[in-house]
Amino acid sequence: MPLVSAIIPAYNGASRYLEQAICTVLAQTFQDHELIVVDDASTDDTARLVLRFPRVRYWRRADNGGQSAARNDGARLAQGTYLAFLDQDDLWEPSLLEETVPVLQADPDAAVVHCDGYQVTERNEIMEYDGAMKHTGSTTQILRGGHDIATSGSLFRKACFDAVGGYDEQLPIWEDIDLAIRLYQRFRLLHLPKPLYRHRLYTRNVSRDIPSERALLGRQRFLEK
Repeated sequence: MPLVSAIIPAYNGASRYLEQAICTVLAQTFQDHELIVVDDASTDDTARLVLRFPRVRYWRRADNGGQSAARNDGARLAQGTYLAFLDQDDLWEPSLLEETVPVLQADPDAAVVHCDGYQVTERNEIMEYDGAMKHTGSTTQILRGGHDIATSGSLFRKACFDAVGGYDEQLPIWEDIDLAIRLYQRFRLLHLPKPLYRHRLYTRNVSRDIPSERALLGRQRFLEK
């Protein structure tokens, strides 16, 4: 049984850097992990791309349900004690798992350890350092204790993730903030101040493809919660 289950939700990933994301997981210095790619009903060659990697478990959804649904599917398939989610257009530094696993192992009451990262261009050029502890005084920051738990920069204890119900599949936006709030209400959250992931900013980010009406309804649901 692997200690860590790495999960990549993919939608039309053949032209959206999915191969690079897969390679950064397989190149981790910590190798006690499995990699699950959940294909969210892609219409391109995502399946063919993933199946080129024999170490990767491939699962295809029958219908497109969005990133939250794909991540939750991956969590249900996971065999590991810990979960690490990586968006298809983001990247991990080689030591992300090696450095985060011992932190979470040392604190059995903690639900997640999250790290800092870099915002990068489409060509993986660093734009800015993204510190994961933010004390802006906003309501959402207060509700999660200042923790900005980036999806691609966090390691979750699966038992805690399952205990709060995982990602809210009805939220097409801000689902990571919602999860952080629910975890903070019940568990300890840990911050590792090292830049161990890279978040790619470009015009075809999955979050930017969400129709405006659906995004508006998602914000309404988030605020009501």
